Amino acid sequence: MITLSNQNLKVWVVGIGFFMIVTLLLIVFLTNRFLTRFVFRRISEPLTTLAEGVHQIRDGNLTYRIDYREKDEFLPVCEDFNEMAQRLRTSVEQSQKEEESRKELLASISHDIRSPLTSIRAYVEGLTDGVADTPEKQKNYLDTIRKKR
Repeated sequence: MITLSNQNLKVWVVGIGFFMIVTLLLIVFLTNRFLTRFVFRRISEPLTTLAEGVHQIRDGNLTYRIDYREKDEFLPVCEDFNEMAQRLRTSVEQSQKEEESRKELLASISHDIRSPLTSIRAYVEGLTDGVADTPEKQKNYLDTIRKKR
């Protein structure tokens, strides 16, 4: 039978205790590393997806949509992003239509203003160049100019 002296028993218990503490610290460290990587990956990938969507919208691709299928905290954010992108696209299209309508209106107004002015200018030139050489023709030209304003 093996007998251990008190001194040897104390050394053996301290050694086992030290080994258990080191093992426990190693387990805590490895678990921490694993959980950190797991959590970081679960957060990093959706954030990268969102960042890509933001860059697409910033660069003018208003048709870009995020296809996110996980059932986690990022799903509502991605759905809101897609809704925001759709509203932005609708708003931009509406602004473009309004700008086109404004240009057409200005072109029409400009044409409508130019036509009478051109006609008035022609009658004034007729008066100054002597085309309306009788008082009756001159009165007729002046009446026409008066009606065109």
